[in-house]
Amino acid sequence: MQLPRDDREHPRAEAFRAFIRNPPFPCVGAKSALSRGRMRIVVARDITSGWDDMRIYPALLAFVAQY
Repeated sequence: MQLPRDDREHPRAEAFRAFIRNPPFPCVGAKSALSRGRMRIVVARDITSGWDDMRIYPALLAFVAQY
């Protein structure tokens, strides 16, 4: 199984973190997860595409195992 690559430095990951940090963003759960370093972002293609499924699946398994 392919291991998920580290997307922390990806420009879209940083844009997503900036979107969450924006004061009008209403989800306090996302803000809390981000500030505590508990958010892992996997940058993938369109959600309707199966192209990155083999990267997303191991990331989900790792999340569940850590939970």
